[in-house]
Amino acid sequence: MWLNQEPSWKATLLWIGLCVKVNLTYSFGMIWLLGSFGVDVPPVRGIEDIIAGGLTYLFSRIDDIALEELVLRVLPLAALVWAKWPLTGILAYAVFSSVVFGGIHGSTYHILVQGVTGFAYALLFLKCGGLQRNYFKGFVAVFVAHLLFNGILFAILAI
Repeated sequence: MWLNQEPSWKATLLWIGLCVKVNLTYSFGMIWLLGSFGVDVPPVRGIEDIIAGGLTYLFSRIDDIALEELVLRVLPLAALVWAKWPLTGILAYAVFSSVVFGGIHGSTYHILVQGVTGFAYALLFLKCGGLQRNYFKGFVAVFVAHLLFNGILFAILAI
């Protein structure tokens, strides 16, 4: 399976870029699709603060990104890998944590947007070291991807 082979650090950068690109494309596409059906997706909690505070505020929230990734994905997924759970159980937890991640960001509609991006981060963690017990590398991959996603999203929304 494609998840089982850990990429080199250089290839990990490509996986991070792919994850960010897919997440941005999916997020904007889903928001557009929901909007075309008359669903008003409320903004993510705190987005007004990010836009008002600029880059200083965005980068002051790095600890929030690290905490989200550690608590919702890295530590639980690493524990399941360490305990030698079957991949199906690990992926089931990834789905569960993604629903929680989406819910934390706002309404139930955010599960369709941030929840799916959260699942992509879980897969990135597993691919880039998590399944091979290289947890630090997996954490760095999802942290950088999440930070880049938020930064690009901020840049687009600030225009």
